[in-house]
Amino acid sequence: MMFCKTIFLVLAAAALSSAAPTRRTTCVQPAGSATNWACDESKWHPSDKTGWKFEVADWQGTEPGVFAETNVEMNNGVMEMHVRDKGEGWHDASVSDTCDCGYQRYSTALAVSEMTYGYGYYEAKIMVDEATTPYHLGFWLQGDGLEINVVEFSGEKFYANYHCFNSADETGAATTSGTAIEYEKPAKGEWVTYGVEYSATELKFYRNGALVDTVSPTCLTTGNNAADSDMLNVGLTHETNPDDGEIATGDASVGVKDFKYWANTATATEAPTTTEAPTTTTVAFVATCGQTVAGDDDSAYTCSADADEVYNPAQSEATTLDAATCCTALVDRSKAFCERLAGKGGQAVKTACSPSGGDEKTRITCPKTCKDYLAFVMTCGQTELDNVDSPYTCGKGYAYDATTAAATTVDDATCCKGLDEDKKPDYCAARLMKFKTIAEQQKACDTAVTHDKKIAVNCAKSCASALAEASDLAGSETYCSGRVIGKALVDAKTACTTHASTQKQCLQTCKDVVNFAPTCGQAELWKGGVATLVGDSPYTCAKGYAYDATKAAETTLDDATCCKELEDNQKYCPKFFTGANDPSKRMHAAVKVCTTCSKVSKCPKSCALHMVDQKSANWCAKQAGKGSCTKAAIARKCAATCQPVLLAADPKGGC
Repeated sequence: MMFCKTIFLVLAAAALSSAAPTRRTTCVQPAGSATNWACDESKWHPSDKTGWKFEVADWQGTEPGVFAETNVEMNNGVMEMHVRDKGEGWHDASVSDTCDCGYQRYSTALAVSEMTYGYGYYEAKIMVDEATTPYHLGFWLQGDGLEINVVEFSGEKFYANYHCFNSADETGAATTSGTAIEYEKPAKGEWVTYGVEYSATELKFYRNGALVDTVSPTCLTTGNNAADSDMLNVGLTHETNPDDGEIATGDASVGVKDFKYWANTATATEAPTTTEAPTTTTVAFVATCGQTVAGDDDSAYTCSADADEVYNPAQSEATTLDAATCCTALVDRSKAFCERLAGKGGQAVKTACSPSGGDEKTRITCPKTCKDYLAFVMTCGQTELDNVDSPYTCGKGYAYDATTAAATTVDDATCCKGLDEDKKPDYCAARLMKFKTIAEQQKACDTAVTHDKKIAVNCAKSCASALAEASDLAGSETYCSGRVIGKALVDAKTACTTHASTQKQCLQTCKDVVNFAPTCGQAELWKGGVATLVGDSPYTCAKGYAYDATKAAETTLDDATCCKELEDNQKYCPKFFTGANDPSKRMHAAVKVCTTCSKVSKCPKSCALHMVDQKSANWCAKQAGKGSCTKAAIARKCAATCQPVLLAADPKGGC
């Protein structure tokens, strides 16, 4: 990978190699293809950012992307490298406003080793494929006159190559590059180990321990490289690169782990004699948490899943092989995400966590939650992992049978028993079935809500049927009260049949509304926001008619069916209501008769027809509230409003 073309490559190489080299000396027998490299291994386990830096001189990124340390994160031994698409118009505040360098929109990732290395064998495990990222990934070694690209991914192919250059050549004219060596594409989600063996005469490139190609560049022993064998930094990037074609959009992440290096402290061989064979110095294998079997790079210590432990990569070099040293507690990476997942119920969690057909992101983010739920065995008595009191919910006509609590076959036939008939059918019909809504029946049957325990005891089957019905969504009481509950029946039906959100939030309430059949005795489901019973909301008859209680059960709602015509005392009433030609006098007479208890019962029809407000309802209500109904003028203007007030105040007795 060439840093911002050749010119910057030269400048960055000088900056990278300026620090004095340091060495780690842990002695572990190298595995795989590095068989000719002896001890003095340096090994990185990215449990933190120690040993890595996230900027190189003035190299801020490959436009349009700009590097930011926050895009490099360590999680469970994996270095996660992110490209974040910030959207059009975004500009990194760390980049000078005067810089005409094209950095915009994308925030990218860079990590460079603080340590330098020389001849030896290098490798790292990388998970990246065309489904993971559309951006550019690079794992490379950088010296003062040499760049070795162990692997690059361009969105279309995986390849290796090298570049030799002269740090004094700022034009890049003297740079020579090798032909790209293509790797086989990995499978989706596959971790692949890419490696290179670097010596004074050749480069050998490996994939998963298998040699892919060998090149012998003459530039390895010329120019700066003649003295450059011990001055290579390791670099990792996930970034944008215009050379790959049109820049993609969206966020993406790749993973890198297990970077390893074997130094060139060559095997010492004595000169042969005529009588003795050459002798070779070898190093005995020492088991560590990270490698318990010689020659097997993937033989890390096995931690106990039952104890909620997982292997701790930070302890890979430790030689004490026990759980306390090699393992760490299994924990979820996002508490909020995993709690939301658990809240969906056991079956939903098992589906999401399933190794076959589940969601890989969920398994990575919630390893402990997934482990617990996949291991959890439901019983009739406990169907939810985090709730010991979560018995199986039986179907209509059945009740949970506590004697089957330990059974692991969870269905009606195993966990439930058939309910007997209601103990007191007449009582249930009178007390429970009088409620016209399932929601009200559910409240009456719920012993945690109602004060009347008799209904639940005597009406087991009826209550089971009611409680088995769907309910409004949790927390939707206020929502449903504002849109359905308390509304006139016609308005409630409109809300429940035309608004999808209301249908979803108020599932049971809307079911009650749609199924409700009004009668003469109960024309509305609610009165003043409270569920009504028969007689609470009778049909409203026209003037001159009164509701007929004997027709309460009739389902044809009109005056002819629900009402009866009022009748006046024909010997008494006409003289008050028809005897005077002057309308004002008739109104005066009507108020006098219809607000007196002893007279109003004689002229019900005339009073119904004549006692009407001539002013607005609000105005009349204010007058009544101020006690102005006792004034004759107000009583005439607000006859309907004032009539009940004056009848109640009749000195001869209220009526």
